[in-house]
Amino acid sequence: MKPISILYVMRDPLPPTRPDVHALFGTYLLRQGIGSDLVGPTSARIDATNSDWPAGAMVSTGQAGGLFATAVMGLRDFIGVKKLVPNHDIVQVRDRTFSALVTWLIAKLRRKPFVVWMSFPIVEGYEMRAKQVGRHHGLIVWLANHLRAKLSRIVYYGFIAKQADHLFVQSDAMLQWMHAQGIPQERMTAVPMGVDTEIFSKHTLETSDDPRLVGRRVVIYLGTLTKSREPGFMLEVVADLRQRFPNVLLILAGDGVAPDEQAWIRKRITDLNLQSHVWLTGWLPQAQALRLVKRAEVGLSPIPRGTLYDVSSPTKALEYLALGVPCVGNDIPDQKYVLDSSGAGSCVPMTVPAFSQAVAELLADPERARSLGRRGPDFIAAERSYSAIAAKVADVYRRLARASKS
Repeated sequence: MKPISILYVMRDPLPPTRPDVHALFGTYLLRQGIGSDLVGPTSARIDATNSDWPAGAMVSTGQAGGLFATAVMGLRDFIGVKKLVPNHDIVQVRDRTFSALVTWLIAKLRRKPFVVWMSFPIVEGYEMRAKQVGRHHGLIVWLANHLRAKLSRIVYYGFIAKQADHLFVQSDAMLQWMHAQGIPQERMTAVPMGVDTEIFSKHTLETSDDPRLVGRRVVIYLGTLTKSREPGFMLEVVADLRQRFPNVLLILAGDGVAPDEQAWIRKRITDLNLQSHVWLTGWLPQAQALRLVKRAEVGLSPIPRGTLYDVSSPTKALEYLALGVPCVGNDIPDQKYVLDSSGAGSCVPMTVPAFSQAVAELLADPERARSLGRRGPDFIAAERSYSAIAAKVADVYRRLARASKS
């Protein structure tokens, strides 16, 4: 089977850390004979010829972040693309609006398929940011954010999405949402988040033997503690649980992104007098965090409902299931599908009584909790491993490459 090469223009900083890039494109699609050259921003300059990206070259377009960087990113992407040999079979852009215009033009000039990868509703993200930015930041910043939001809607939904030869979206819910925007379903493929089962394996990872866990009923949350995810909700849940399980311990394996978020969550723990019931680890090496997950009896995945998150594909639930830990999560569409289909946890409304009761039932019946947990790895291997996902995505790329040459 002839190899396929993708020119992949990205919004995320390089080198990639998100598993739907690092694992999917860097490992599993490469095994399918599909390579990818990455073009995007970085925190520090990267020499593309000496990068450690296994699937191809990696070209830095400069540092990420800021309105000015966004405004000139299209030009920087064009310069970055020009550094690569133009021998790609497919041209793809991820989570970009104005830069996507440049990528589209490159695809048209080279007569290659133009593919859009949409991992989140970027336009709605800009609109939310515009609402959050008050005039105390200055009139120019306020106007710039509102202008970016308005123009992004016109460019992305009015042109980019409709010009794409194919659109990869994050979930079935996002596919239906984009169909309502006028995109034909046959030109879209839902690619939910997955798990690199070569890393997330209950059989190869050791369980944490940290002495702080001895004699405790451990519940865990793995991930970022940004205010938009409402981490205070889990503190309220454990505050309720401690009435029935005095030895309960909630591990928050992660931290806030911004300093104010980090300070806020620590103050909230103190205000609720939960210092002996919450272990906030801060950022940990992945292997260390996963050993803590294996020690837990229940994994938590509360995700606030709303435009941005309703079409998302949550990763936490998948990671718990891959490690044989039952999950209690709420009814984000993709997460509900995972929990209902796998039978490896409980899907409940995101309310303190509902979450507390679901967790309490599992803590009160350890054998049932272990039984539910045993269902997780097989489901992940069949439906949400990046090996399985890569096979599906590779078929789409091969079809696009064949069609462009016919």
